[in-house]
Amino acid sequence: MIFTTYFSESGIPKTGLSPTITLRKVSDNSIVVDAQVMTEIGNGWYKYDYVSASNTEDYVGVSDSITLAGPERYAPIATSIQGNVASLQTDITFLKDIDSGKWEITENQMIFYKADGTTEVARFNLFDASGHPAMTEIYKREVVT
Repeated sequence: MIFTTYFSESGIPKTGLSPTITLRKVSDNSIVVDAQVMTEIGNGWYKYDYVSASNTEDYVGVSDSITLAGPERYAPIATSIQGNVASLQTDITFLKDIDSGKWEITENQMIFYKADGTTEVARFNLFDASGHPAMTEIYKREVVT
């Protein structure tokens, strides 16, 4: 998950800094990133990629410009939605693959393929109402892991 911050000095975007970031997990207030150096993007913007972030957690924190003074030294940080968007994109791709490809029932399993007809997307075991493997009168399916 990428966290961004912006620094300016007297209203002018400040470049050439080596700011640090400290992040806390909102759910338990724990520090998960402690004074790690951020990367400059440009025009006063800086980023930090917290690769261990969870898409289901909220984060808050502060970035420290180190060299700026007064109220310009620190900038607040809040959760980026990039991780959630990436997760949604993965889910959408999966649904599109299932919807646009073929499927077949073979040996008590339902198999979904991408549009190319050969790349398997998902596989499910099929059961009748009594819980026995079935090819007809399907009552439920369970994903094959």
